[in-house]
Amino acid sequence: MAVDIKATSSSFEAGVPHALFVTGITGSFVDRFNQYVVTRDGQRFLVNRSAEDENSAPITVVMNWDAARQ
Repeated sequence: MAVDIKATSSSFEAGVPHALFVTGITGSFVDRFNQYVVTRDGQRFLVNRSAEDENSAPITVVMNWDAARQ
């Protein structure tokens, strides 16, 4: 979440919170704890999420591949 702020030397105003992006993290609040980390400069996020993604490519495992070469 992010909030726009307006600050002067004598006042501080916080705007309405809004989501920065969709993380894909599901579950309860407790389950979400430690599912992400933010870089020190606040510019990047590392999100631990499930690999179950409709855009993910399948993995092919070829066993005994050396025998197929002969």
